[in-house]
Amino acid sequence: KSESRSFEGKVYVLGKRIKTALEGSGLNVVSNAAANTAEELINAFDRAEFAGKDLLFIRGDLSVRTIPLLLGDIARVDELVVYKTIETAPENSVIENVTGRLNAGGIGWGCFFSPSGVDSFMTHFAGSDLDTVRAAAIGETTAGRAKEVGLDVVFVSKRANEEDFAAGFAAYIKNIE
Repeated sequence: KSESRSFEGKVYVLGKRIKTALEGSGLNVVSNAAANTAEELINAFDRAEFAGKDLLFIRGDLSVRTIPLLLGDIARVDELVVYKTIETAPENSVIENVTGRLNAGGIGWGCFFSPSGVDSFMTHFAGSDLDTVRAAAIGETTAGRAKEVGLDVVFVSKRANEEDFAAGFAAYIKNIE
């Protein structure tokens, strides 16, 4: 828009937030409300929709690259990394407090919202007693990473967004108590 250019193609998006953010932009925004993962989004369309097309996959540096893996054999997929995940270190006092509570069995749940969040948690607390900690994950990708590192994943949100995670997790907790 800043260069007064127009884009007549489709912009495929996953998730309600990005769809809402882009709809007022004049772009032809395409999504599928039932899709919960990039693979489900792609599979919601006939592959002919993408065949022979030039696609730009806008992603973060830690993307699992589902789009190019699924479409790279039928379309040209260029990738543009637009953000980098940077781990932040908690204050030493926070690490000590959480470590103490973990080792005393005082933390029953860890809620994870990204695979990088799982990795950061494990960087700081892998040496702690995690046997009593159950994990709740916002989606299957995050749950998969949590399982890979040995966490006990007990709850996975049916939809990978904050609202569904919160409602689903609250209902889950209520049902087990």
